[in-house]
Amino acid sequence: GMNGGQLHDTRKDVIQEINPLTCEQLEYIYHHLEYLDLNPSLYRDGYTLTLREDEEILASAKRHFSTFKVCKDPSELWEMPTCKIMYRTQSVEMAEKVLDAGKTMNRDDISFFRTGPELVEFQSSKNNKGVALAKYCQENNIDLKDVIAFGDAENDIEMLKTAGYSVAVANALDPVKAIVNDVTRYDAFNDGVGDYLYTHLL
Repeated sequence: GMNGGQLHDTRKDVIQEINPLTCEQLEYIYHHLEYLDLNPSLYRDGYTLTLREDEEILASAKRHFSTFKVCKDPSELWEMPTCKIMYRTQSVEMAEKVLDAGKTMNRDDISFFRTGPELVEFQSSKNNKGVALAKYCQENNIDLKDVIAFGDAENDIEMLKTAGYSVAVANALDPVKAIVNDVTRYDAFNDGVGDYLYTHLL
């Protein structure tokens, strides 16, 4: 989870936080993008912390059956380390502006990418889902060549490259489809992964 910043080992019932963004990194990201007047949000224990309430936050809470809290002061966003900070925008064009702003940060300790057409996320550059997958397999004596991974967004690319076999769901972004072994016939909202496992493996 968290683009590889969180590893939940259900065999051992252990959740590990991996290289969270520091308070300094979070504050830097916030101020660097402040001129865009967007609504950054991040996860805290059991809820989403957001700068203000807007349609994107309300829709996200409804989709994930989750709750959110609005900051009393922006500094709450960087008062403790966390795995990632998200920028949900109202258009693809605005998401492009967030990506452009990220490119001007000139910091190699922070990475950023689009995880949806209108969503950009920032995290520690030490993390990605491939690193987390390799760590999980090493700790559980699983050979990576025996792993099949499914993905749809740019934050899945390193995981897909790390796994022995990789599959993109039908609604995946084009850069994801370009690097995988196969693509499902149905999308993620119509049992694409289940159908693929049933028809190809079971």
